Amino acid sequence: MLDIGKYKKTLLLAVVVVLVVSLLDIWSAHSGIFGSVLDYTLGNFGVVNWWQLFFKFVLIIFLIPAVLYYLLINRDFSESVGIFGFSIILYFGGLADLFYFIFQKIPIPETLGWLENSPFINFISTTLLGYSTVTNISLLVSVILSFVIAWIFAKMMKEKF
Repeated sequence: MLDIGKYKKTLLLAVVVVLVVSLLDIWSAHSGIFGSVLDYTLGNFGVVNWWQLFFKFVLIIFLIPAVLYYLLINRDFSESVGIFGFSIILYFGGLADLFYFIFQKIPIPETLGWLENSPFINFISTTLLGYSTVTNISLLVSVILSFVIAWIFAKMMKEKF
């Protein structure tokens, strides 16, 4: 049997946690509190400071695997930071945004203007790829690059560079 190690298993859990955030986002969109699903998807929440509140919940959720790893598996602070950072990098790279559409089985819109507020995704789209706005292609490229960056970060934290 392939033993991928507890650190890598926890990194996989960190990916699952980002996907859970996608499900929470979908649940929020369909709750009716924020108007229509389309309004929510376009970033028109209708509730003041919703994004700030949601992001605080997201940070707490991302801390869970890192803290559990530290308390139950290995009291190595740098590895725990690596796990937390792994989630954050994937989140800001657009993994949750991508799965927002995948889980609902709806096509990713050609343009995703509301993601222009995401510095990383917007940089990939406008600077690296030359688009005028965030597109479905640039979201996919951003997710792929974020996996590479997250993996390098997690590996460096594991090796304590």
